[in-house]
Amino acid sequence: MPDFRVAKLRVPVKVLVCDRVQRSDVFLTPVAANHDGSETLSDLLNGRDEYLPVERKGEMACIPRDAIEVAWISPGAETADVELSPPTEQRVRITLRSGRQLRGSMRYSRHPDSSRLVDYLNGSPQFVALHQARQLALVNRGYIAFIDLETQARTAKRRSVRVRRSRVQQRSTVESLKSKGY
Repeated sequence: MPDFRVAKLRVPVKVLVCDRVQRSDVFLTPVAANHDGSETLSDLLNGRDEYLPVERKGEMACIPRDAIEVAWISPGAETADVELSPPTEQRVRITLRSGRQLRGSMRYSRHPDSSRLVDYLNGSPQFVALHQARQLALVNRGYIAFIDLETQARTAKRRSVRVRRSRVQQRSTVESLKSKGY
């Protein structure tokens, strides 16, 4: 009897469900239905299936797609879409309904007449990409309470506060070591 199973790619993800982060593996097809290359986590989350099969701690489970607030994946695992115009990048702080905050960049390409972030959000699929330092967060729009745009001045101010704090911490560590005779 021939085996009619479709080979799947196992991809590790973290998902936020019920305000708890869980590590799981999802299974993606090696050939995507709507574009060249393999299926991505974005394809799976923005697809038509209401439940996603995952493996957690060696056990299979099904998670309702609508219950997923955020899914995190390594940036290299999600291939970029081919865009016709140069992308716009906007630094943002997303506050979820639970109060949890996420910071990062939203990157999108739109026609110049509709290139604002709000235009992108109003025309985007259920899960939108937030590029963070070490991972890509796919955020369910239904769980977003609000999005703050971070200006360069606000971002620079936050960086300078962090630098000042780290210098103060370094000085206090040096003074502590000196007082102990090192």
